[in-house]
Amino acid sequence: MKNTSTKLVPGVRGFHMEFANGFALSVQYGFDSYSNNTKPEGSTKRPWEFKHEELGDVTEVEVAIMDVRGFDAQGSYRGSGEWDGCQFVVIPGEVMGWVPVSKLPALMEAVASSYWETVCHILGVEADSSLFPKEGACN
Repeated sequence: MKNTSTKLVPGVRGFHMEFANGFALSVQYGFDSYSNNTKPEGSTKRPWEFKHEELGDVTEVEVAIMDVRGFDAQGSYRGSGEWDGCQFVVIPGEVMGWVPVSKLPALMEAVASSYWETVCHILGVEADSSLFPKEGACN
């Protein structure tokens, strides 16, 4: 039986996982991200010019939580043309950097289950319910 409730979407410097509840966990690393293996200081190389050995293993990543309920299957926003505060949720400042990769499994489970206070606990940030998504579709 094929599982269609969770989708992994690869990107150039990371990936995001879309869950059945309408939220996605974005995980970024490497060039220009808040991770342990970002662009070496003073380097003039472009992202695609780096070899894995130059950046090293990924032990810390940048994460964001996105409300994807307002997007269609092609990733286009279905709203009025404005983001309406629906793109990034839960995390103060929209993204959090230098998150240990060891926290990703618990973070994935918490986002997939809409356990927003647990997400905050895992990330070590104070829970701010004004950043928690509202029930139903994006307004």
